[in-house]
Amino acid sequence: GIEKHNNLLILVDQFEEIFRFSKFESDSRDGKRDSVAFINLMLKAAKQSEYPIYIVITMRSDFLSDCTEFRGLPEAINEGNYLVPRMTRDERKDAIVGPISVANSQVSPRLLNLLLNDVGDNPDQLPILQHALMRTFEYWKSKDLPDAEVDLVDYEGIGTMEYALSKHADEAYGDLKTDDQRRISEVIFKALTDKESDARGIRRPCKLEDLCKITNSSMEEVSEVINIFRKQGRGFLMPPIQVPLQPDTIIDISHESIMRVWNKLILWVEEEGESAKVYLRLSEAALMHSQGKGGILRDPELQVALKWREVYQPNEVWASRYNDYYEKSIRYLEYSKQQYDLDLKNKEEKQRLRLLRIQRAAIFFVFLLIGATFGAIYAWSKKTEADKQTNLAQRKTKEAKASQQVAVLQTQKAVKSKEEALKEKLQAQLSEKKAIEQKTLADAAKLAAEKNRKEALRQKDEADIQRIEAVKSKNLAESQRLIAQKQTILANENELKAIKEKKVSDRLRDLATSRILANESLLFLNENRTEESKERILKSYFLNQSNKGPSQNIDIFNVLQAFWEKKIAGKNILTKHTSPVRAVVAFPNSNMIYSADENGNVWLSEMGESGWKSLQFIKISEPIRLMKISPDRSKLIALSVEGNGYCFQISEDKSLKLLSKFAFSGIPKSLSFVDENLFLVLSNSGISSFKLGKYIEKGTFSSPILFSNLQILPNGHVYATMKKAILFFTDYTQISATPKIRIPLPSGKNILDAVSLCVDDSEKFVATGTLDGQIFIKELGDNGKSAYQILHKSVVNSLKFTTLKSGTLILATSSFDQTIKIIDVYSFVSKNKIVNDGSDQEDVLTIKNHSKWIYGIEFIKNQWIVTNGEDNKLIALKPAMVDLYTSILKK
Repeated sequence: GIEKHNNLLILVDQFEEIFRFSKFESDSRDGKRDSVAFINLMLKAAKQSEYPIYIVITMRSDFLSDCTEFRGLPEAINEGNYLVPRMTRDERKDAIVGPISVANSQVSPRLLNLLLNDVGDNPDQLPILQHALMRTFEYWKSKDLPDAEVDLVDYEGIGTMEYALSKHADEAYGDLKTDDQRRISEVIFKALTDKESDARGIRRPCKLEDLCKITNSSMEEVSEVINIFRKQGRGFLMPPIQVPLQPDTIIDISHESIMRVWNKLILWVEEEGESAKVYLRLSEAALMHSQGKGGILRDPELQVALKWREVYQPNEVWASRYNDYYEKSIRYLEYSKQQYDLDLKNKEEKQRLRLLRIQRAAIFFVFLLIGATFGAIYAWSKKTEADKQTNLAQRKTKEAKASQQVAVLQTQKAVKSKEEALKEKLQAQLSEKKAIEQKTLADAAKLAAEKNRKEALRQKDEADIQRIEAVKSKNLAESQRLIAQKQTILANENELKAIKEKKVSDRLRDLATSRILANESLLFLNENRTEESKERILKSYFLNQSNKGPSQNIDIFNVLQAFWEKKIAGKNILTKHTSPVRAVVAFPNSNMIYSADENGNVWLSEMGESGWKSLQFIKISEPIRLMKISPDRSKLIALSVEGNGYCFQISEDKSLKLLSKFAFSGIPKSLSFVDENLFLVLSNSGISSFKLGKYIEKGTFSSPILFSNLQILPNGHVYATMKKAILFFTDYTQISATPKIRIPLPSGKNILDAVSLCVDDSEKFVATGTLDGQIFIKELGDNGKSAYQILHKSVVNSLKFTTLKSGTLILATSSFDQTIKIIDVYSFVSKNKIVNDGSDQEDVLTIKNHSKWIYGIEFIKNQWIVTNGEDNKLIALKPAMVDLYTSILKK
């Protein structure tokens, strides 16, 4: 028991886990409310006065609102000093220096300052700082240089605070030897992380035996993977390595920060969320079907569900974390698939029978056609033969009648002779002799008639042969006529083709000549032979345009640009700044632009055809990194690297007047206005909101998410870049939730993170630049095209869209490689470039006008590109070749 004279202190760490447990109890619907009983027991122990019992609980401040679930708990918390104040900068400094000094080492001043800036004022960064310090010290210790300070090289060697934890976790993941072990680790971390029930992300501890069931692996296999992530010096999973693992051992993630910064886990959790959504939709459809309120699954939902089961291979233990309808859902899915297969089989059978009927009918009609054809041919041949026989019979009949007439005459003569013979016996003998002679003559006449018939047949055959030859000659003549006609058409086509090829050849020759003239013009310009140079470049431009050459020919553009710069005596270069120019912003629909440098010098300047004109100078004495004009064009916000912001009033003549000053945490990355009175600041410490007024007030919205860039459009849509993806949110309040659309960069081993971002005014295209100089342009909307190409040799610092007077949409980019690129967006995307050779294209212009790094890029009235760089310069260029040509024509 407890003795009354002994004080008892009860410490409940990570109290927010009780809310997760409470939700688990309510979802299970078994009537148990152990969480409520625990809270009531704790409250009663704190209120009684018989025993000296003191209770301390620790939990994340963002879970304070969840305390209202338990009666009496908010009141009990309000009675104590529950809110631990944030650490001051000096306290954070002691937290960094103290542990390292105990180890007889020192932190270099520049590393200490960088660590303090990186951690900012965000308490969520403290565990990450602790881990980064541990890793930095181990890295320094491994070099075995005890006299050296812990410096930037050690900090950068572990990936800095931004990547240290993720890199450390990746090392543990790299120790996994087989694909099966990597699969088991992925399933384990998905099971231990819960973002579906709470967008803030909470841990979801599981028993080891449940993890074995979820992963479909043995306890030995799962334990081996867990031990890799909880070995000495890592501790990503609990319990510690000293605790042996048993089937009922609770496995948990050691800290929520792992869920927020380990890139692989972030992707895994997104995949788990998508898998859970598919399962919940499936279980809901199964429940509706069982109640008679819904039908079976049809495509495309059926194929999505089948693909989900094939890829994720869910089981009942996994599904029990969401609901108890797994068996019913899978049976429903199987039944839907059976019905789908049955319907498909019936359709295929009907189609087969239909095709069979068509084939049979076709075969019948084919045979019928063949029979009719042969019948027609046979009838025609029989008719022809009958006609021949009829003609032959007619001729034979005529010949027979003629012979018969001769025979009758001879017979009559013979009879007459016989009568005379009777009369005169003497003469009978003579008549008989004469009759014999006449008979001989008759036979000769008959033979002559047969000979005449055969001759007539021969002459008919010759006539038929001559008729056939005549037909052949006619057909040959027709064929020769058609061949001659085709030869004439072919000759005409060849003539047209030759003319066309000559035009193409002439066009290519003229385009080549235009480039030669451009190069000659540049040589003459360098020799100060201005008139000759002008004559050649104008002719070069004319030849290019008249032959439909590229609207932005790099050779002609560079010469026109050089000629124009020489014409205005280099007054397109502003040299008022005394240090690197890091921030520029143009006043909309004017020639005015504001610029600021590392010394805190702010200039208001105007650009015209005759060059720069400086109008106002303001001294702030802090390095300015970002500037932005409010949507109503009445205020300008400037942000420094020291965590200070400045609000200026913009007068009618565009001059500035300082109104107020405010503070933010971290080093600024981007500044975006939500409306005329609210803006967001993205820094390496997260996202903070501020309200415009007489004084700048901090808004209620904030987020620890570390985007690399952020842009808010006038319609409220939010685009951001993180790692290797572009994210889309419907409005800024959804930034901490899962993005509505995620646009991944094309996969590849050599692709680095996206750092710069821009969306065009019509929200048709989004573009991003990466750390290694690659440009990715994506056409928004369904079936939008995309293009991806290495255009720079170093990090892409800035991108801007604009539409030229000609209506051409261009994208301008700047980089540390001292160049800017001007890209014809529609031409670039329509070619669907996915190349990595960095070769120059006709739709990409390369301009090198700075001697050092280029930090930013801005447009003035869509007719000037202004770049700012490490060389203290602000340089204005004309982005369109036609504008340069027009400027040169003017005297």
